[in-house]
Order: sequence, then C-alpha cells, then structure tokens
Amino acid sequence: MEKGKYELFAVLLEEEKIHLVPGVTFEGICRWIGEDTKEMDSYLESELGCNGKGILEAYRQGTRKRLKEKYGIEL
Repeated sequence: MEKGKYELFAVLLEEEKIHLVPGVTFEGICRWIGEDTKEMDSYLESELGCNGKGILEAYRQGTRKRLKEKYGIEL
C-alpha cells in the first residue's frame, strides 16, 4: 500500500472531517482514494492496532462525546 493513501485517509478524517458526513463508510473512503479495503485494513491494523471501520467509529464516538461535554448536544 502506498503511504500517501494512508496519509490521505488521515487528512480526510482529521482535516476534512469526512466521518461526519452521513452514510460515509470505510469501504467508500477506500474507493474514493483508490485503495483496496483489505490492504488498507491490514495497514491500519499494523500501524494503529485497529481496523478501518473501528477507526471511523472511534472518530464518530469522539465527536459525539466532545459535543455532549462541550454543548450538551447528544447525537
């Protein structure tokens, strides 16, 4: 897997907040960036200890928690 695609995946989550868009899936993100889902999953697990779906859900949970704590908003 190209390291640039991993970096793009990170930018889409960190800067573009793609995880906040309803209906966005790990498979969809992989398709957009032109990376095989299994290869990306394997790379993420080796680097971060978590698969792609797990990372996407962790970002979503983190956002929900932050909004609840900061503004009292429950999503």
